[in-house]
Formats: sequence, C-alpha cells, structure tokens
Amino acid sequence: MNSTEFDQRFEDGASVLDALDIGAARRPRLDQRRVNFDFPL
Repeated sequence: MNSTEFDQRFEDGASVLDALDIGAARRPRLDQRRVNFDFPL
C-alpha cells in the first residue's frame, strides 16, 4: 500500500492497521534513564 492509498483509507474511516507493523512500534523519548539528584537539607 502506498502513502496515497493509506491516506485515502484513513480519510474514509477504514482500518489502516493491516498496513502498520505494530510489533515494531515504539514511543520516542520514553526510554528510562537513571538520574541522581541531591536535595538540600
């Protein structure tokens, strides 16, 4: 499916899930990172 077909199906309200690779999906900038912070007394 090319981008034009994808856009048209989306605009028509049809499901586009079959064109997406859900298994490879990720949300950017949500990787965990350890941070040390010292609070003043």
